[in-house]
Amino acid sequence: LESLLTTLLAGVTSMLLAKRVPLLIIDMVDPNEAEFVPLMHPDWRVFGYLAALVLVASVVSSFAPMRAAWKLDLLTALRGREAGATGRSRTTSGLIIAQVAMSFVLLAAAVLFASLPRLVTKMDPGIETKQVMIVGLNVDTSESNHARAANIYGALEARIRAIPNVQSIAYATLPPFRQAPPSEVRLPGQMKGQGRPAAVDVVTKEFFPTFGIRLVDGRVFGSSDGNAKAADPVAVVSQAFARQFWPAVNPLGKVVVTPDERRLTIVGVVADTQAERFGVTDGPRLYTLRDPASLAGALYVRFKGNSKTAENAVRNAVRAIDPTQMDMPQTIWETLEETAQALRTLARIIVVMAGIAVLLAITGVYGVLSF
Repeated sequence: LESLLTTLLAGVTSMLLAKRVPLLIIDMVDPNEAEFVPLMHPDWRVFGYLAALVLVASVVSSFAPMRAAWKLDLLTALRGREAGATGRSRTTSGLIIAQVAMSFVLLAAAVLFASLPRLVTKMDPGIETKQVMIVGLNVDTSESNHARAANIYGALEARIRAIPNVQSIAYATLPPFRQAPPSEVRLPGQMKGQGRPAAVDVVTKEFFPTFGIRLVDGRVFGSSDGNAKAADPVAVVSQAFARQFWPAVNPLGKVVVTPDERRLTIVGVVADTQAERFGVTDGPRLYTLRDPASLAGALYVRFKGNSKTAENAVRNAVRAIDPTQMDMPQTIWETLEETAQALRTLARIIVVMAGIAVLLAITGVYGVLSF
């Protein structure tokens, strides 16, 4: 009953804290996000969890004094002798060690998580981030609207190329810092299911100079290459792709088969990038040439000079072609900064919660030792 009274008081307090503490933490860490916290309402699962915790805590916390009571010599205790006092058991010492250890493990994990924002902004992804912007477009490219969409893209490209300090534009189907879906790539003679997974990025000829991806061997796409439906289409692969498919052989001139049964001849090998997961080298990548008639992929613009000036100029060019476009062009670096800022907020929350856990552990240990 004594344990139940204590845990009931703790449970009721926890219910109140579950409703108020998130607002206090967010208000302290990131006031801009505080408006979203009222949407976090504790539901029956939270209360059910707390009720179960109260019951379990009541039962478990009763075992130690019950066990000590069975070992107590009542006659000696009633006479006021020392045998009435019980020393701290090994179980108590083990629980203290476990509680402190787990709390500090949580705090250490929180500190490591807090270093993630720095990793995002300080890493070298192997692609240009500060001088390349992504132009978000919302254009209907369905078959019924294909001709109109092609005209919009053509006019937009012409306007963007005419902007001072714009160096190149390119299209790519795999956006940076998103997990690329794997596709099965096979060697000639292999049946479906016998190939290996690789990320297939459909790009335009200016992709590699736009993103600044380093050429290792051979060449990248050039004006002499035909489109994706040419009689002898070519492809470029990453170093990871070359190592996986031809570990001890020069990949130049080799042929691969894509999931849509196209046979591509390898003409170049480029450096690996870290453009999927932060701080992790990408897996095998196959770069194929986009059909000029296709409208697939996102639009990227490489520029020199001030980023804000270039972004405003590109935005004006987009709205001059289609006033309904609302997305603001931004550099890849700015998208990384937004990700890092979101991680910073989350990291601060985790550090605060870990600090509370350590404080509770220290308070509990102090109480046990004092008792």
